[in-house]
Amino acid sequence: EILSDLELSPGEQFLDVGAGYGRLLISMALLKPEIQFVGVELLQERADFAHAAIGRYKLENLKIISGNILDSHGRDALANSHALYLFNPFSRETSIEFENLLLQQIGERRSKLKTVIMQWKGIANPKLESLFQLKKGDGVFDWYQRIAN
Repeated sequence: EILSDLELSPGEQFLDVGAGYGRLLISMALLKPEIQFVGVELLQERADFAHAAIGRYKLENLKIISGNILDSHGRDALANSHALYLFNPFSRETSIEFENLLLQQIGERRSKLKTVIMQWKGIANPKLESLFQLKKGDGVFDWYQRIAN
């Protein structure tokens, strides 16, 4: 369902923050080999599982970063991504830090984001959500979707 709405060109990058075991990215990478997929996962065990699957399926268009989105590798991945997927990835504190990072990258015109998909179970981060809606209205994002559960 997510892939059908994405309008990414070959070589553009899709970022999954809080990629978990990589299931979403593995499926997408198999279906769209012309798109680059990157996942950032904080928990090493989950990142290791995703790395094993990448090797098993020989996915050259998928990379998993083991670490925090707020660290240098995560920041670089965010700055180079054209689409962003968030599924309950943050604590409230990290959400505020992520919001500030994203605002900084947008302000410095280092962000390439044109698509944002947020999915939350329970209470969403209304401040982060309003940031995406505001920026969409300003023409920064082509498409924004919040999938309610």
